[in-house]
Amino acid sequence: MSTLHLTIPLTIPQLAEMLRQQFSAKERQQLVQLMREPKESKDSKAKPNMPSVADDLREAFTEVKAARIEKKQFRSLTEVLDELQG
Repeated sequence: MSTLHLTIPLTIPQLAEMLRQQFSAKERQQLVQLMREPKESKDSKAKPNMPSVADDLREAFTEVKAARIEKKQFRSLTEVLDELQG
């Protein structure tokens, strides 16, 4: 693994030249790929398929609105907890 130690501020062209000198072509290509990828939070990497809190709230509000319009009964807390455990 290569490391880069900087002790002074550099311009972009100076940084590019330093990278050319210290990294192989393959390592520079890996760096380019990493820089092009969108930055992800730690949570999104750990749980990529989990809905966000906003998604959960949006779904909950939609269900409440539908229940009010259709005058449906909400599930009991016991039913909700059973679903979460199962």
